[in-house]
Amino acid sequence: MTDGPWSGRYSDGRTAHVTPVRAAVAADRLVITSEDGAVFAEWPLASLDLAGRADALVRLRSGQGDARLSLDDPGALAGLRAAGAPLRLPEAGSGRTILIWTAGLVAVVGAVLLLLPRLSASVATLVSVEDEASLGDSVADSIELMLRHPAACTGPDGRAAVESLVRRLLAGRETPYRFRVEVLDSGVPNALAAPGGRILMFRGLIDRMQGPDEFAGVLAHEMGHVLHRHGLQGIIRQQGLSILAMLTGGSDLSRLGQAGSELVALSYSRGFEREADDTALQLLAGAGLRRDGLSTLFLRLAKDRRAGEGPAFLATHPPLEERGLLDTPDTAGAPAMSDAEWQAVRAMCE
Repeated sequence: MTDGPWSGRYSDGRTAHVTPVRAAVAADRLVITSEDGAVFAEWPLASLDLAGRADALVRLRSGQGDARLSLDDPGALAGLRAAGAPLRLPEAGSGRTILIWTAGLVAVVGAVLLLLPRLSASVATLVSVEDEASLGDSVADSIELMLRHPAACTGPDGRAAVESLVRRLLAGRETPYRFRVEVLDSGVPNALAAPGGRILMFRGLIDRMQGPDEFAGVLAHEMGHVLHRHGLQGIIRQQGLSILAMLTGGSDLSRLGQAGSELVALSYSRGFEREADDTALQLLAGAGLRRDGLSTLFLRLAKDRRAGEGPAFLATHPPLEERGLLDTPDTAGAPAMSDAEWQAVRAMCE
């Protein structure tokens, strides 16, 4: 446990720009400095709140403004609390508030959305990977807020198994993204990929899996969405005017896009889904792993759905019959994890 310094990223809350910084405790303040050592900001420890829950990052905000700070070292959380920072979680918003935001966003961006589906890929190229990751953190934080902050599952053996699987899937592939996979203790049977590399896997879906190859298939699929920037393109399509304002530094609409980020459904077109499927199969094959896990899981969940018990995971994905996964019964390859690793993943939330 230390008082820092910790590396991280600072956002002023008015524009989409993200600045690499370092932060350390000095007396009763958190001092944030630029990479060249100049003091960037000073936040009283008593003003610090958590901006969201995660096991891979510490995200902070100060009660004095809209700025946010993301620290890469999970140990920073214990260090800040030992120094006296209260680090409270934000309260969940009401359903009425969400409906108000929905109505406002639809009214503001409706006309722009008519043009954005064809332009989203081009607009996405204007967004840096760093800014995309910051936007993705806002989306993921908002999803966790709606779910009333499910606990992060931090079983060390399970986390190590998941991180090892990510490295295997990315072996030999150049990517600007740092993938951060979080397992959350929520019964919601789903998995989501936020822009920039942050992937949420919910216990409710893991509980329905019958082996590590199904976990690997879902993970590779969500990684495919990240690699093709589908989440960013989807947000641009749905929140068009506010996202364009973020790119140009417009303060009011940038906050509108940030506050409305929890409304993003993170559901994709059939073309996006097929592209993520194809990439998942390439990642699995490149790692020498079995490729039938995702189709096996989908077929079983589809059967449950026809019986009236289908989970939310299917609601955000087109029917399996409309995708190419049925054409990949390939069982060749190694298991995604050992039995011990898979049991550790399943026990992460205990």
